[in-house]
Amino acid sequence: MPASMKSIFLIFFLSLFCFECSGADVASPSNRENNNSVSSDIFFIVIDSLRADHLGVYGYHRDTSPFIDEIAKQSLIFDKAYSASTYTCESVSAILMGRYPSSTSWSTGWRAQIDPTVITLPESLKNQGYTTLLFTDHPALEEQMFGKGFDYVKVLTKQFGISGNGVKLVEEILKHINTLEKEKPIFMYVHIYDPHEPYEPPPSYYLRFDDKIYPKPLRLYDEIRFHLPELVQQGFGPGEVRFEDLVLRYDAEIALTDDSLKTLYNSLKKLRANKNAIWLFTADHGEEFLDHGFLEHAWRLYLETIHVPLIIHAPYISSQSQRIEEEVSLIDMFPTLLSLLGVSWTDPQWDGIALPLTDWWKGEKKELPQERVIFSELYLPSRTIGRSLIKKGWQYLNWQQWLTWQECSEYAQKQKQLREEYISGKRQPRSFCAEPEFEELLIPNEKGFPQKFADKTQCTEMWNYFRDEWKKWCSSRPVMKTDKEKLELNPPPQEEPKREMSSEEKEKITSGGYF
Repeated sequence: MPASMKSIFLIFFLSLFCFECSGADVASPSNRENNNSVSSDIFFIVIDSLRADHLGVYGYHRDTSPFIDEIAKQSLIFDKAYSASTYTCESVSAILMGRYPSSTSWSTGWRAQIDPTVITLPESLKNQGYTTLLFTDHPALEEQMFGKGFDYVKVLTKQFGISGNGVKLVEEILKHINTLEKEKPIFMYVHIYDPHEPYEPPPSYYLRFDDKIYPKPLRLYDEIRFHLPELVQQGFGPGEVRFEDLVLRYDAEIALTDDSLKTLYNSLKKLRANKNAIWLFTADHGEEFLDHGFLEHAWRLYLETIHVPLIIHAPYISSQSQRIEEEVSLIDMFPTLLSLLGVSWTDPQWDGIALPLTDWWKGEKKELPQERVIFSELYLPSRTIGRSLIKKGWQYLNWQQWLTWQECSEYAQKQKQLREEYISGKRQPRSFCAEPEFEELLIPNEKGFPQKFADKTQCTEMWNYFRDEWKKWCSSRPVMKTDKEKLELNPPPQEEPKREMSSEEKEKITSGGYF
């Protein structure tokens, strides 16, 4: 038997063993405190690359999100929700496990994925009688990496850089939902690629925000990222026509996704009319538009890339809208959902906490633990390695591998080569907890968000506090598996070789006039 197959079998049996040891009676009636709540459908919607401050409900000047804004009028709106990473695979792993990426050895790096020994959110709900579904048009969310606990997984495309698949994704969802038995509750994780680059919205959505379409748009991943220093010298930035076109295209894709979600929501209300439903709307990370010199995501951990929308909508519980000022993380969603459903099982290894949603819906002021620090992480050796610590609006950034925005542009040109060298083992990544080569501290503004940089001679108490928290954090980190190790232990499935046509088939096609 090949070594890779032996590894997979070992992982499988270990995961079974860990499941038995970690509260295997999770599906037992004693773990259900409220059977009516447990039967509610759950629709967990993740919009890729969506900045919170580009939605109307968060104060944006463009009408990008009329549907989400309307839903928010009957929802909990979290003003300070943070993603666990600015890279999709790390962030989604954290959401589905209730743990930060570096809390397991599997969930950092380009091949970040679900740890095979961890009980996931869909698994825990499956044990409560749920049908569990994953739908996405993001090709990075491969089934063998993120499908643990899902009864059905649909990844719409294997090709990156395609805009506008949201409509197709919704149609796939509705076709499948229509085949399911209506009495069994559903947990559905939906991950929509737009407004991720390449920002190519239909013209009609572009024209919602301008009276003409800019004729010479710049492509983000080659024309801009590779040549950013020269573009900046030419004036590229806020107010410049090419930059404003870039942002407008991003906003138009948000509007396109908003319409797709409206269709999904209204259709599921009809198809699942017999069920109460809990809806979560959020993002895996944000997007940078020169806020700190660079663009995109998965390079930095500044506010614009980790501050995400979070709206929880459950009108059968409350139709009141409440704004929540507490700092929360998307890793809180796993324990929070189980608590909301009345499921008493917990995982002692969770980094997330159960948020007091019902108290907040009632308008009660319920504060979270004072000692809590919100972490965000990035472990991409071909780019940057570091983490963000946020507490009461203060942000500490600690980097083992740091790039200036000019260096980001330079490194963008050699990403393919660098990634191949790390995956092959030719290069060895730096330790996640090595002494930092660069640190930053940001002071909160009047709204409680990190904004102004502090000099190292300022705010000495906060510098020391965050450094101590980082050291405590590092003392509990497992050894990270390299991307090479993960690829060997859990390789992608082999595609079936294309069958060559027989002479008879060729003859039929030729005679039909196709060649």
